[in-house]
Amino acid sequence: MLDNIRAVTLATICGIAAISLLYATEPVPIMLAFVIFAVLVTLAAWQPIVVLGLVAASLPLYHQPFEAGTSQLAPSELLLLAAALGTAARATRPDQLRRMRDFVLTRLGRLVQPFGVATFVALALLTVAGLGLLALVEDPDARSAGLRELRWTVIEPLLFVALLIWNTSRRKEQAFVVGAFIAGGFLVGIWGLIDGAVGGGVSAGGVLRVDGPFPHPNAYAMYLLRPVVLAVAYLVVTRTNRPLPWIACGIGGASLVASFSRSAALGLIVAGILLWPWLSPRLRLAGGLAATVLGLALVLVATDRAVGSSGTDSLALRLDIWQSGLAMVRDRPILGYGPDQFLYVYSPRYIDPAAWSERFTAHSHNLLIDAWVRVGIIGAVLVALALARIVRAAVATASAAKRENIDVFAMPAAITLAASFMQGMVDNGYFVHDLAMSAWLIAWIAFAKVDIQTWRGTRLHERYRDRRGGTRWLAPL
Repeated sequence: MLDNIRAVTLATICGIAAISLLYATEPVPIMLAFVIFAVLVTLAAWQPIVVLGLVAASLPLYHQPFEAGTSQLAPSELLLLAAALGTAARATRPDQLRRMRDFVLTRLGRLVQPFGVATFVALALLTVAGLGLLALVEDPDARSAGLRELRWTVIEPLLFVALLIWNTSRRKEQAFVVGAFIAGGFLVGIWGLIDGAVGGGVSAGGVLRVDGPFPHPNAYAMYLLRPVVLAVAYLVVTRTNRPLPWIACGIGGASLVASFSRSAALGLIVAGILLWPWLSPRLRLAGGLAATVLGLALVLVATDRAVGSSGTDSLALRLDIWQSGLAMVRDRPILGYGPDQFLYVYSPRYIDPAAWSERFTAHSHNLLIDAWVRVGIIGAVLVALALARIVRAAVATASAAKRENIDVFAMPAAITLAASFMQGMVDNGYFVHDLAMSAWLIAWIAFAKVDIQTWRGTRLHERYRDRRGGTRWLAPL
């Protein structure tokens, strides 16, 4: 699908132009919206990987939906629907219909293989449990919020990863999606820095925290951590020495630091620990000195934000919210309260008076507690199993530093998942559309077997060195 560079470039430009037109004409007339959607479906039928790459790149714009008539829609959702219809159109071509049985069986096997049958059974149970719990919610008016969360965090992410598996069979296709995801994060980093330079952001703890297109600096940092860690880990694992990719990662890292997010700092620490065995002695010394200087600078510049521990500080508030979340779990340990029902139960019944300033929080700031409250014991077990698998993959990543036969995408993705999970232990790690979609995207990169090749001493490595191979999509980054 990506063999014709001109076709890929044209499809990418057309897709970006279509989404830009939606924002330029906001609110979008219904007829124009249908025309643009038809163009996107046509692009997806022609180059589905390009449209899926645009889905990955546009995830940060979930918080900046465009208006079409009386509705609001995120560009990632529109692109995802177009990709699904375009893929369906490709599957009904005459040449595919003639060999439909073999085609479908092959694709279904690839759908199940990366994550295993047990994972799909567990996710089916999770979806059924979520729908069933919506019938038992205490506030009937909150059912629509629960259905919306199921769409954003379960149905659409699973559709996204299924389309990725269905449409990718070669490493260059996976590399294009990875590159698009990192490019989207890089642009968001620039957005945040420019926004902070002109006085945008949120003032807290004596510092200005940048937030870019996101509603809060923590939401900005939760998303940006993933493309930044993925890009840095990729450069470290592949031992890239070219300056331009490192400059891009430096800009992303600077914008992440400018968010002054402590949960992001925890994720970066985990990523640093896992990447440590991959660094040469000289880089370890330079990295250690840079981290020390940066830490001291943050303490001096943002003392209240870095070490604050007063009763009004967010650290103390997190403890109060965790205690309230645990109280919810004790009261309904099996069923929980249903998708997106934390807010509707927390404020009336479980809030600690000391945490009254956070009475509108919609999650418990802990991934395990959050899943347990939302979907009961099934959610808690799935999160625990996912954590165990990610820890195992992260340990394998650290221990593989001396080996040459590595997957240059799976290793960085495993490190990114571990960093994201650490961040999710003290913040919202999954239950938002952009986080859920990016989590499944990174899991696909980490565990899906797409044209697996080793690195050193292979044709892939030689192609990368002369920038003509399957990884050329990452070269500009």
